[in-house]
Amino acid sequence: MLSGQIEIHGDSAHSDHLDGEGHVDVRDAQFHQLDLFQNIGQILSIRELSDLRVRDGHTDLHLTGTKIMVDKLVLNTTDLQLAAHGTARLDNA
Repeated sequence: MLSGQIEIHGDSAHSDHLDGEGHVDVRDAQFHQLDLFQNIGQILSIRELSDLRVRDGHTDLHLTGTKIMVDKLVLNTTDLQLAAHGTARLDNA
């Protein structure tokens, strides 16, 4: 189950003119074959990361231009709690 609220303002034809913020919750989710999690799982010998089953999680983010700033990301599994923050880009740069 995925729920949340994201509010974005600006011109969709020009992604560098977008602004917004949001919060997303996830419950009882499964992520298959995500390269990032698989690589971390191999390095740390954590097999669970190759087929990540999330009991619950949430993220707070905001958007400025082509950047998505993840202020807080938390994913809880049966055996792990993953927390992160960082920046992603919409323009593939």
